Amino acid sequence: MKKRKLCFLLVSHYSGVFGGAQYQAKVLLDELVKRDEYDITYIARNCSPSYRPQGYKIMPIASNPVSRRFGFAADLRAVLRALNEVNPDVIYQRGFTSYTGFAAYHARKRGARMVLNLASDLDVTPYNELRVMDNYKPPLLEKMVGEYGLKRADAVIAQTEIQRALLRKNYGRDATAVIRNFHPYPREEMAKRRPLKVIWVANFKKIKRPELFVRLAEELAYLDDVVFLMVGRPGDIGQYGVLHEKISHLKNLEFLGEKRQSEVNHLIAGSHILVNTSLLEGFSNTFIQAWMRCVPVVTLGIDPDGLLRKEGIGFVGHNFEEMKAHVVRLVKEDSLRTAMGAQAQEYAFREHSTANIDRIISILNGEGCV
Repeated sequence: MKKRKLCFLLVSHYSGVFGGAQYQAKVLLDELVKRDEYDITYIARNCSPSYRPQGYKIMPIASNPVSRRFGFAADLRAVLRALNEVNPDVIYQRGFTSYTGFAAYHARKRGARMVLNLASDLDVTPYNELRVMDNYKPPLLEKMVGEYGLKRADAVIAQTEIQRALLRKNYGRDATAVIRNFHPYPREEMAKRRPLKVIWVANFKKIKRPELFVRLAEELAYLDDVVFLMVGRPGDIGQYGVLHEKISHLKNLEFLGEKRQSEVNHLIAGSHILVNTSLLEGFSNTFIQAWMRCVPVVTLGIDPDGLLRKEGIGFVGHNFEEMKAHVVRLVKEDSLRTAMGAQAQEYAFREHSTANIDRIISILNGEGCV
């Protein structure tokens, strides 16, 4: 029997850019390749030319020189040409961009099924409400084309109940399902050795606010037997050069740079507290990585669906001083930190395992709301 054709359509393949959306796509893709039920093609602009996929095909999209002005909307012809060539039965699209609109347009025209997986609260926030940061707004055309796809997707998968509510409020449609991000079970040794390690994992960019973690390390330099670790891409030297200079002079803070996923997991497994200083998240993959490895999370305002509070798996600071106080408490109270870490792992194994993939596959197959 001939296999149905499935197309993953993202701006980036994980070999080119390894962010949260790309990682979730990778975990889903690995499982689909194992099951061998689809003929899979991954269309993306950013992918490593040296990467050799196993069990599926990659179709790269050439970068368009006018993208800086028009966003990914400039890729219209190239993406539609690739979709026409593949002629998929199902399109899985993740990471809200103009590609969301392209996928819906092609699906309507060719009778394919288009499934959109939300990756951020921004995906379901209208343009005039995107006030998170001056340089973080996408071009208006980018948002408009993406919204065309959001409104016309055959199925929309939300990561959180908050996203489900925003989708209904702002766009008048219901999510097909809320499916939490998923990760494989950890294989690393959970070795919580001294000194205590407080870890921050993100790329240096405005919305992640790395300067606040540096400030945290600086203000907590008096704590004995505690080190602060930063993992991620270093960001633009013009924007973050001064911050990196400051990091280099803090004896209790180490910047480790960008790491492979396996290395990040190993570092988290040996850490005691994860700190998140982001201004906005969809559902942070690093939360799940930490929880699965018995590491409680402390954030500055972020609490997807209130889970940190409800499940007792971390603390939310409503300002910097509150966040700092929560970190100090977890550093000093070993029994609380250990109990919270155990509770976090139990929660993550229950709610964020790869068993969630079955629900996505059900939606790809057109089996409706699950």
